[in-house]
Amino acid sequence: MLLRPNGVAQLQLNGEGPNKRYNVAKARPPPLHMCPDDGYVCFQDSLLCGVMDKAWLGDGQKNGLFAILLRDNGAAAAAEKTAADEAAAMASQNAGAGSTWNSSQTWEEKEISKWSKELLREELLPSLTLSLPSEGAALPALPASQEALAAAAAAGSLSAELRVTAVEKVDGEATHIISRGKQRLVFEFTLKLQLQMELREGEQLREILSGTLTVAEVTNDELQQPKFPSKCTCEQREWSAFFEPAAKQCWLPLRALLEAYVEQAKTKWRN
Repeated sequence: MLLRPNGVAQLQLNGEGPNKRYNVAKARPPPLHMCPDDGYVCFQDSLLCGVMDKAWLGDGQKNGLFAILLRDNGAAAAAEKTAADEAAAMASQNAGAGSTWNSSQTWEEKEISKWSKELLREELLPSLTLSLPSEGAALPALPASQEALAAAAAAGSLSAELRVTAVEKVDGEATHIISRGKQRLVFEFTLKLQLQMELREGEQLREILSGTLTVAEVTNDELQQPKFPSKCTCEQREWSAFFEPAAKQCWLPLRALLEAYVEQAKTKWRN
């Protein structure tokens, strides 16, 4: 971020603090300047680290950019910086292929939450399916009352097919970042999916179960994790102990869909 228009300008800026991305609960000890999500902003005459989001620019905060400019350099400097940022934003919106001010690709970020949620809700999440048993996914223990199905499972003739019937909720934020020519996607989503499971013995349909899968918070950092925090419910109460652990194994296909989302975002927003 350019603050001084030339070498003789007297403008100085010193300050630091967290932005909206900073989550101290995710790290022990707190990462501060080394936050992997660029969630901690530090200025020492120039930007040393962190992402300058809307909350840090101003939003009435005492440690925001404009508040520091006003405090240390006077109202004229703060007003001049505001006008320059507005002009840069307009140029970015009107540019046909990326931002003209960032031709060297040192740093650029775009808020892509609306596009991301529409893609997940309308295209990617409805395609989620899971077959059990399969590689990395096993059939859980059946209810004690289902002796015939348990015998079929022991004989290897019982299978389950789980799919999404409705996407109830996709909330959260996503940002596409270009830093020194490299792309990054930072996101945090809350998902709620309606699921249906069909149990078959050979080709014969034996049972249909339904329920919900809720993911309270899934982020770009979780894509490399073997498990994810989720909550499952089953409408057929006697099947809950079977349905819930089965539904939680949806992380494997869900992770693949999120990775596909990341690649689509990089392709669409790289220019």
